Amino acid sequence: MPLRSAAVGASLKVPVWTTFRRVTLPICLPAILEIWIFLFVSAMTTVGAVIFLDGPDTKPASVAVVHVDEAGQASAAAAMACVLLAATTAAKLARLAVDALAGRAT
Repeated sequence: MPLRSAAVGASLKVPVWTTFRRVTLPICLPAILEIWIFLFVSAMTTVGAVIFLDGPDTKPASVAVVHVDEAGQASAAAAMACVLLAATTAAKLARLAVDALAGRAT
């Protein structure tokens, strides 16, 4: 599809960036946003990336929740888990809102 749109854009003397912005990007945007959401949610629970990027003393939020719960502070662990859930839910809702706005624009 992008090759055809580029060929049609070239035959109509439309700049490549205009064709990309008005044709290719709206087609690819839902997939790009869904990949971003997947990576965001995975990053919230991945231990390896946190240790690689920041250091061995850093714990991801999901591991910190478990450690706080094991320390006997169930209410603090529940609060941290709610914040984690709210962050991932907000990211997913933001993606759905952008998708809805993009759907109305096209």
